[in-house]
Amino acid sequence: MERRSLTKFGLSMLWALCLLSCGSALIRDPDVERWCGDKPCEWQVEGEIKRVSTWHPNDYAVSLVSDDAALIQENATVDYRASDCFSFAMVAKIDEDVRVFLELDFLADGSVEFSQRLPVSNWERRTFKVTAPDWYRKVRFIIRKEGPGRAILAELAAENANRQCTAPRVELLDRPEGAICAQPAQCTAGIGCTNGRCGGCADDESCDDGRLCAIRDEGNQRFKTCVEVASAPLGAACDRDMQCASGLCNRGACSECAMDADCERGQHCQVAREQPPGSRFWPHLCGAGEGQRELDEGCTSSSDCASGDCEGFEVLCKPELACINPGGACTTSCGPELQLGACR
Repeated sequence: MERRSLTKFGLSMLWALCLLSCGSALIRDPDVERWCGDKPCEWQVEGEIKRVSTWHPNDYAVSLVSDDAALIQENATVDYRASDCFSFAMVAKIDEDVRVFLELDFLADGSVEFSQRLPVSNWERRTFKVTAPDWYRKVRFIIRKEGPGRAILAELAAENANRQCTAPRVELLDRPEGAICAQPAQCTAGIGCTNGRCGGCADDESCDDGRLCAIRDEGNQRFKTCVEVASAPLGAACDRDMQCASGLCNRGACSECAMDADCERGQHCQVAREQPPGSRFWPHLCGAGEGQRELDEGCTSSSDCASGDCEGFEVLCKPELACINPGGACTTSCGPELQLGACR
């Protein structure tokens, strides 16, 4: 008995080392060892579960007690650029005729795209791979029991195994606007697939009357889509003047000005101050940093104002804009949402 426990410990250590050297871990606390009260800290629980011993009294696992018990964990940072293949390792006790499933919910929207029944197991370590869709954002990992019987999970680990999968990709439908697509059936109903993007457009004629085919930036992706005229706020991504509320698109951002001649009082047309590190586009303002803006005029920096006081300026870089570049390093590229302040 002691030998088997040590074997499990040794295999877990080897798997952990592989996660560090061979790929990146996708599941937190794969051994379900950290508990907060009567529930594992890193896992969401449905139904009734219980902490139990495995083959060794000092080696713990989680028993799926009720007929509808499930363990769920979401990885909100992984996407199609980070991993195209998931490699799983599992140690479990699953009795004959007990129905237990590993399921994957890509987009974490409540719709399961992959479901596989797990085989009978008596603490054997089983490994397998799943080929991810060609586009997705985040994924929810689910271990779900259906019906009565004994099912005990000692470990469920997953790592990024890029370019190692050989099975067909999991099919992901109902993709949102901006998602990569090969055919309209992959996109949310009604938005279509144009130029390889859900909701895309080729030209103004592709859009309803009164709308424009223009650039949009969302979640580190830039794509063409149909937009309302003058609907893009200051600082938003653009490629046409008509899509901006200001009526001017300058170097990829809706701006107050495109040249000095657009400004008054001898102000110069300059990039607004306080540009966030990593932002891909940023608006031009009249008199940015020149200390000429008067009471209640818009500002992004106190240096814009004659009073030296700019209140209420805010720029948001959404957390989902975090991405992983092709080299595997974590980066943040900011697509800003800009709220002008006012000189006080």
